[in-house]
Amino acid sequence: MPVKVETKGKLPDGLTLEDMDVNVKEVEIFGTSTALDDIKEIKTEVIDLSKVNKTGTIEAKLDIPKGIIIPETSEVAISVSLKQTKVFKDISISAENTADNLDVQFVQPNQGQMSITVVGNEEIVRELRTTNFHIRVDTKDLEVGEHRVPIEIEGPDDVDIEGEMKQVTIEIVEK
Repeated sequence: MPVKVETKGKLPDGLTLEDMDVNVKEVEIFGTSTALDDIKEIKTEVIDLSKVNKTGTIEAKLDIPKGIIIPETSEVAISVSLKQTKVFKDISISAENTADNLDVQFVQPNQGQMSITVVGNEEIVRELRTTNFHIRVDTKDLEVGEHRVPIEIEGPDDVDIEGEMKQVTIEIVEK
């Protein structure tokens, strides 16, 4: 008989379910023919998703209907894999390859900082800090004046990174 994981609620904000897999897919059941007639699957106890906040394993009892016997097991292990979305705010944007006699001033954003949104496996995203990311603009060959330049974001390969903006406006001035 197939085992079905029963859930209720929703995951905490920023988390999505990537995979939920039960270690026992089917169980052998015994019972009277009357009891067996009404059963299409064996459900687990209800898992409250609002209490699931990290990737891992959850132990759950089987919800065994009256008149049914499951000799092999009464509990299963459910592997849960979560995806997390996390926003990192106020990461400094560095200007690189600026000529020695020139200086860079940020016009938009005027603080020279921006936010990024990171999406990936919860176990990886949970450990990330702003120091794991480098945001830069390349000012090579730019002359004095205002310029719109593309942003380059570097970070871990195993996550998706989306910047708050694709370009910044800078002003190149003489020192």
